[in-house]
Amino acid sequence: MISFVKGYPTQNALDLLKKGDLIIINSKLITSPLEVESAYRKAKRSFEKGSNISHDVGSETMLYLLGKRQISEAIKKFGLNERDNEYFIISEKDLDLESLGFKKIDFEKKCVDGDILKRLEEIAIFEIKK
Repeated sequence: MISFVKGYPTQNALDLLKKGDLIIINSKLITSPLEVESAYRKAKRSFEKGSNISHDVGSETMLYLLGKRQISEAIKKFGLNERDNEYFIISEKDLDLESLGFKKIDFEKKCVDGDILKRLEEIAIFEIKK
């Protein structure tokens, strides 16, 4: 389940995050939910193949979103912070988002389609044939 939400995580959400049952991605730099979905799939695949460089799927997902292999920079850009309150939540389990401090909302397009394609190409989600 990937959901776009607004709110601040409760202690229960933070506990699930630490256990690896929940991934919280800051949406500030995300231009399309496709980015999150693709990065998450690549992160899961890297764990299956043993090619991951981080210790958990959440951090690995952030690395793919960043398009670089620097964990601290990825967490700084896509991790939780006190200023932002819009996130993508990823979980394999059905969760009660409200009990975690979040309300599901619609993702508003943050840029024109050409920019989305450029962003997807930048983080190597797919190669655009020219």
